[in-house]
Amino acid sequence: MERCIFVEIAGKQYPMSFSLGATKKIIGKFGSTQNMMKKLKKVQKPDNPENPGEAKPDNPENQEEKNMELSERDSLEALETISFILEVLIAQGCAYKNYFEKDLPAPVNAPIEDGKWIPLPKEALDIAIQIADTKKIVEKISECVNQGSKKKIEAKAAGKNPKAAQG
Repeated sequence: MERCIFVEIAGKQYPMSFSLGATKKIIGKFGSTQNMMKKLKKVQKPDNPENPGEAKPDNPENQEEKNMELSERDSLEALETISFILEVLIAQGCAYKNYFEKDLPAPVNAPIEDGKWIPLPKEALDIAIQIADTKKIVEKISECVNQGSKKKIEAKAAGKNPKAAQG
């Protein structure tokens, strides 16, 4: 099972991991992963000003307005949420790679210095990511959270119990 999802930032492939450590930091800030995802969804589907709480339908007239529809407070909150979560997930992904996969081949454009994966601090993320990139970044964050939340279930083949057959 793949533990990391990669996101490209400033030409480098950064690993993201929704680990126990990431979950603890996210719950500490947002109260739950569900609250975090609600904040992220504001970037993907802004509320319809005519019917608050209802997503504005997608049509060509709305495409240019999407980034401008959120109130200033909601916009700032959503962007801060992206920066915080991305910093946490990338830090956890780099730590995972450094602890458990340091001997595995890395992508050519991996952020590795002296054999170690180097995460980006929030300030660098805020500089590198453009507003046009936020939707794709949120999709990558959602992919990482969904992958990290999946339960791995192993099924055993149903067959006769050898001891019962001997009896």
